[in-house]
Order: sequence, then C-alpha cells, then structure tokens
Amino acid sequence: MRSKIRKHLVTTFQRAIEAQQPQFAPSKHSDGSFKIWEWCIAPNLHFFVALQPFEKDDIFVLEIAWSEDDVFPWAYLGGEFRVDKPHWRERLGRLWRPHGKSPVWDLAPELTEARQARLDALRKGEDTDYASPPEVEIVLPRVAPLVDDSLQKFREYGLPVFEQVALHRSFGNALKPRNS
Repeated sequence: MRSKIRKHLVTTFQRAIEAQQPQFAPSKHSDGSFKIWEWCIAPNLHFFVALQPFEKDDIFVLEIAWSEDDVFPWAYLGGEFRVDKPHWRERLGRLWRPHGKSPVWDLAPELTEARQARLDALRKGEDTDYASPPEVEIVLPRVAPLVDDSLQKFREYGLPVFEQVALHRSFGNALKPRNS
C-alpha cells in the first residue's frame, strides 16, 4: 500500500475502532505490517483485532484472534474454529466466506479489475498494457467508508466469535456494557 494511503488508513481505523469499540486498545504486538488492538477481558483471555494493509496493493484485511496469554497468536492463522482452543486467529472475511478467495477491502477496485482484464486478455493470447493505480487523492476519500464497512463486519461476524469464546470460559459478564 502506498505510504500516504497506509498512514491515512491506520489513522482512520484507529479513530474509528476507539470510538466504536473502546474496549480495544492499541497492542504492544503491532509490527511493521500489522496494527493490532487488544482487549484483555480477563488475565487469561485476550481478544485481538489486526489491521493488515497489503504491501503492494491498496487493499487491507482485518484479522481476529484470541489468546489465553498476553501474546498475539502469530503462528495460529486458520485452522478449525473451536471455542476451547487456547489460541486462534483468522481473517475476518473467512467468517462469512469460509471457502474460495478471502474477501478484502479494496481501495483501488479499478486497478484490480484492470489487472484481471489483462490476465483474461493474456489467456486469449492478446497483449495489453499494464494499468496504473489511481492517484492517491482519488483513493484517500475511499478509506473512511471502507473502514466503516470493515468495522460493521467486525460487529456482525467478529464480536459474536469473541462472545462464544468468552461464554465458553464463563466470562460472559465481561462482555456486557457497564453502567456509568
């Protein structure tokens, strides 16, 4: 992802998740390719939301994970979903599309379409030019709506997973809103 778009994506996502899901705080486990937010609902149960911008494309995904210790489960991507596992991690899109290509949030869909058209043309023996990505100024306004969509999908698909995991461990009360 181009650096100006990546910076805007991370800033926009951070503002949105902190406003919409204040139980999640920035995690010490973030690295160069992932920005991670963490919710410690008990000393032995941590929930994670990870934002992963793709390096070479203006695309991002969210991952959800849990761990029974205070460590992001880097080595546990995919695998069978079971609430009793001590560690688990998966792309959010796999929760509504478990088979086939994993859904992504594409900030430059016209480039993705042009690349696919080029591949189709090459399969037919035709030669076409490479498409150029849209200007950064065109892409930046697309960030906020896609961040909002990703967080809506997180509420719809990710939070229920966390609820199942917490209920299995008898931490259901930790998920209820607290009275001010």
